[in-house]
Amino acid sequence: GSKEIFGGARKNDRDSMSPKGYGDAVKIIGHRGASVEAPENTLAAFRKAWAVGVDGVELDVRLSREGVPVVFHDEDGSRLCGIPFAVSDSAWADMVTWRVGGEPIPRLESIVDAHPAGSMLLVEIKSGVETVDVLNGIRSTRNTADITVLTFSPHVAMRAASSGWPTWINVEPEQQANAMLHLPTWRDAGVGGVSFGWSERISREWVERVHRGGMSFAVWTINQSQLARQMEALGVDVLMTDHPRLVQAGAES
Repeated sequence: GSKEIFGGARKNDRDSMSPKGYGDAVKIIGHRGASVEAPENTLAAFRKAWAVGVDGVELDVRLSREGVPVVFHDEDGSRLCGIPFAVSDSAWADMVTWRVGGEPIPRLESIVDAHPAGSMLLVEIKSGVETVDVLNGIRSTRNTADITVLTFSPHVAMRAASSGWPTWINVEPEQQANAMLHLPTWRDAGVGGVSFGWSERISREWVERVHRGGMSFAVWTINQSQLARQMEALGVDVLMTDHPRLVQAGAES
């Protein structure tokens, strides 16, 4: 019979992410929080996800003009706030007035402070390698043990890994076959996992190759329980979803 994918035992499973054998419970991550239920990358969205009982949340970080780590996906405020200014050109003092669906934009530190202990924080770096130095500064004053760094940039990934952060490299579907060839290089540089955009090419063979390297395999963005079941059957470690409540309810039924 099919295993209960999203059962209660999973929520208490806080041990090491990698490597995981096939059949271990998959971890559910709120992508930008529960971003279907509340504005993405806001404290409201993260609180919704934590309330559902996710294993963690994923968030995006950019640096403001003066280097404040701002939780915000886009390069500028047009789509989310109706403000056509780039985050990198904007002062944090101005950005505190920006609103995403009525919600303020958080600093990374406030999410680190608010998150439940033991719940994963997947921090995707959207700006450059200097963001790693900012993260290192936060680590000196706060408990950052639950943070894993995500990035599309192998250069940023190498810097994060060499700074001692658990690090996964994000890969778009059209780059995935090529990425599989880079696994040994990434692993030797200390990268601990890959995070693939969903595609039909994701296979048991790919997942097992990643696991043989002692690395984690994550997939984004999974918003249907049927897809979640398929990915779990391939042995994927982590699923990111905009709608954790729906994915959980559908998979448990």
